[in-house]
Amino acid sequence: MAGLSKCIGRVSVLLDYYPSAQFAGLHVANRLGLFRKKGLELNLLPPPGAGGDEPALVCNMQRAFDKESGGCAAETPQLVIGTVEQNVLIPAVARGVQSKAFATIFQRSPLALAALPGTKLGSGADLHGKRIGMHVDSIELMCSLMALSSSTAQVIQVQRAQKVQDLISGKVDAIQIYDCMVRQLIRTTSTTLLSTNILFCAQGRHRSDL
Repeated sequence: MAGLSKCIGRVSVLLDYYPSAQFAGLHVANRLGLFRKKGLELNLLPPPGAGGDEPALVCNMQRAFDKESGGCAAETPQLVIGTVEQNVLIPAVARGVQSKAFATIFQRSPLALAALPGTKLGSGADLHGKRIGMHVDSIELMCSLMALSSSTAQVIQVQRAQKVQDLISGKVDAIQIYDCMVRQLIRTTSTTLLSTNILFCAQGRHRSDL
């Protein structure tokens, strides 16, 4: 941290999702002034639109800052970084976006599916014939997982703010969630959910106490 502050005075962090447990460390440390004590000014930026293009946005923001201020020669050099899911970063790099990963937030992916109580959601086989609501930046990943498991599930794009209502109304049978935000989701929607981690779904690992 000290070494970074000698050459970078301001860091902007483009978050790829709403404020939640996954970003608690950044928010709390920033509020306590821990970054400022090390000579860094931290600017936490809200998630951009529907998501899925964070790597390109970070690169474009860095280029804009460099052009405006003179890059490393500026009086207060600025660095732009962002948070992004691996299923978004890897395809972006393959397309030529000049981004790289340098740290992880979780030891495992919090990406999960949620359904209403009474829905069987313990394995990949349980998804056959179901309509799965996914965010735009996770559709490709879910389609790939369904293809690997030979599932007949239909993957449908849903809006983040509308997905719970889509589930309750019966438009979809399950929705994408992040298990670190399930309890917050329940408090704001008064809905009991059953969740299962997407990547462990085939192994039958699920939680029914949410």
